[in-house]
This record gives sequence, structure tokens and C-alpha cells, in this order.
Amino acid sequence: MDDASLPQQPQPLQYEETPIIEPISSTSEVKANPRSSFISTLGMTLLFIVLFAVGVGLSVVLRQWLALRAETPSQSTVRSTPTPSTSDVKKAGTSEVSITPTQIVDPYAGWKTIQAISGTTKQPVPGITFKLPPDVLSPICDGTQCASQGTYLPDGTRFTVAPRGKGQLLVD
Repeated sequence: MDDASLPQQPQPLQYEETPIIEPISSTSEVKANPRSSFISTLGMTLLFIVLFAVGVGLSVVLRQWLALRAETPSQSTVRSTPTPSTSDVKKAGTSEVSITPTQIVDPYAGWKTIQAISGTTKQPVPGITFKLPPDVLSPICDGTQCASQGTYLPDGTRFTVAPRGKGQLLVD
């Protein structure tokens, strides 16, 4: 007979067992050198102090630079002062010349002056006023107690006024 035609005998399953790992019998403690720990702590402290000082220094320089930039008027905000014309100059006597002062125009002359309302008395707070453009509605109370009043500006921004301090609903 042919060996290929005979059924083969099943082979036993082969597997590999996990080796047993023996625990380490002698423990060797690794101690950190106290001197190197002290040096690393000192180094980290010095690094922190140096970085802190650099941050404070950069903050001071940046604030001064931004303040100088903010104080410098841009081309669009520079307005020339009108010089008096010859009609403004009056000659009196031989050498006296007097110039009539140029009238200063209030850029907010057309705006409405509004007084802030006290939340406790519901009356205007004396000495506290503000101006709003004529196309803005007058502020109304934001709640039943009227601790603050508000309105919307033309660009959609909410403008709110809230008197604070002694005798007001919002105490400092």
C-alpha cells in the first residue's frame, strides 16, 4: 500500500511553558548622593530666579515700549492748530498787538448729556454725567432695583453705567 493514502496518526500538541523566574535574593539599594540632590535643587532654584528676573525685565521693557507707542499720535489723529488770520490781529497804538483767541469747538456738542441714576433713590446721582451720541437711545434700568442702566451703541455694543460706592446698591 501507499503511505500517502493511509491516515496519519495525530501528533501530540507541542507547547512551550513559561519559564519560572526566581526572585532576586540580594537587594542592592541605590542611594541618591545627597550632595548631588542638593546641587540639583540649588541649580533649579537659581534657574527659577533667573527666569523670573528675565520675565520681569521683559515685562517692564514691553510696557514702556507699548506706552511710548500709544502716546505717539498717528497721522490720522494729528490736527493742526489754526493760525490767526490778519483780521484777528488788531493794532492799537504804536507797538501793541493783541490776538483774539481762537474759539475751541467741543466735538461732543451735539451729544446728549445724561445723568447716572442711583439704584437706592432712583434719582440722578449729583456730579455723575456722561454723553451719548444723538442717535443712541437713553439708558434704561437693567433690573427692578435699577442697580445699573444700559443702552446699545450703534455698532451693537452694550453700554452700561452702574454707580458704585457708599449709598448705592453696588457697594465697593
